[in-house]
This record gives sequence, structure tokens and C-alpha cells, in this order.
Amino acid sequence: MVRASGPGVKAVAVKTGIGFMVRVRFAGATLQKRGLRIGFWLKRRIDSPRFARIEEIPPNNYVYHVHIRSKDDLDDEVRGWLREAYDVGVQRHLQGSKNAIGTRRSAR
Repeated sequence: MVRASGPGVKAVAVKTGIGFMVRVRFAGATLQKRGLRIGFWLKRRIDSPRFARIEEIPPNNYVYHVHIRSKDDLDDEVRGWLREAYDVGVQRHLQGSKNAIGTRRSAR
């Protein structure tokens, strides 16, 4: 499901699970006794009773954690969150700014 979010997704082993990245890490998963715990990074605050935890990292960065107990929990809502997180991973929010890929000016 994560790889279907967009091209170039790499799975990277981390200490306690697996991370998913393109330009930067945007999602991850940890195996737990009763399923998976997934986390993903978004640039906006959203509310859902499905979130086990929300970490706010100012300014405008939020890491959401969701428990996945069965394959039915991997629904269209989770798919949408992962697609949005993928956009954060490729840093689409920076496109058009001076820090965007390909527009960075070198120091002289």
C-alpha cells in the first residue's frame, strides 16, 4: 500500500521496524503483539478517532500513529493518508519556494 502511494519509495530497516522514504522518510511501521503500528508525517492537523497518538512538531508538522489490527483496517482512509504523506516525503510543499529541489542556489 505504501509503495502504491507513488514512485521511488524505498523501504529502510530501522531499529524497531521499517521506514519508508523517497526524498525524506514519510512513514513507518512497527510490529506489535496485536498487529502493526503505522506512523506517517503530514503537514496539517487532522482529527480521527483512529489515531493512537499525534505528535506535533512546530511549525505545521504532525506525525500520526494508527494501530492496524486486521487487513480491514488498511482501508481507503489510510490509503489517502499515506498518499498525502508521500507528497510530504517528496517535499511537494516546498515546490515553488527557494528551497525546492532544483531551485536551490549555490553559495558563492
